[in-house]
Amino acid sequence: MTDSQDVTCPQKIESLDDARQFFRYLYRVENLCFHPDDSFIGYVNFETGEPCFNAEQSLKFDDLMTQAFEVCCPYTVGLEVGREEGFFPPEEDED
Repeated sequence: MTDSQDVTCPQKIESLDDARQFFRYLYRVENLCFHPDDSFIGYVNFETGEPCFNAEQSLKFDDLMTQAFEVCCPYTVGLEVGREEGFFPPEEDED
């Protein structure tokens, strides 16, 4: 696992490494289990009922996800990073 203090959100995604960094940021810093098809404007904190992100943040993250689709398959890469970060079980444990 990565210390959340060591993870920053990229300003743009131009490579697979950038996409992985973005996904790692969402998992570690935002503590978010996300789906690449969902707009970030719809994410709500289940405990408070409040939106997780304001409109500006949501647009930024939506734009970054669009960029991620241009350099990789966010479904596969997001799941791989999620497994590395302990959000999902290892592939061999899925049954």
